[in-house]
Amino acid sequence: SDSEVIYEAIKTCYEQEYFFNALTNKALIDGLRNKRSDDGPSDVKLNEKEITILRLMCEEKSTKEIADIVDLSPRTVEAIRDKLKSKVGAKSTAGLIMYAVKHNIAEQ
Repeated sequence: SDSEVIYEAIKTCYEQEYFFNALTNKALIDGLRNKRSDDGPSDVKLNEKEITILRLMCEEKSTKEIADIVDLSPRTVEAIRDKLKSKVGAKSTAGLIMYAVKHNIAEQ
């Protein structure tokens, strides 16, 4: 039901800072398709750790889960996420996910 989806969205946003479902995924993909290709920095170089963290974010892993997987503290993962936002010109975690999808990082 709609109320269950709303509850799940709020709970997931609280735990992970973002929420995706079929509707949000479609909106993201449509937005990426309609966005001009020259938006944002074009010469961004991400290191292996940044790419790994970005991919795990695309898999809807929480900060704690990512920290456990890459053997870093949650604060370090948050710092890397903030650095990623700055590097790619994203304003939010959703912007990072959009960047990953647009640049085929999420699928690798």
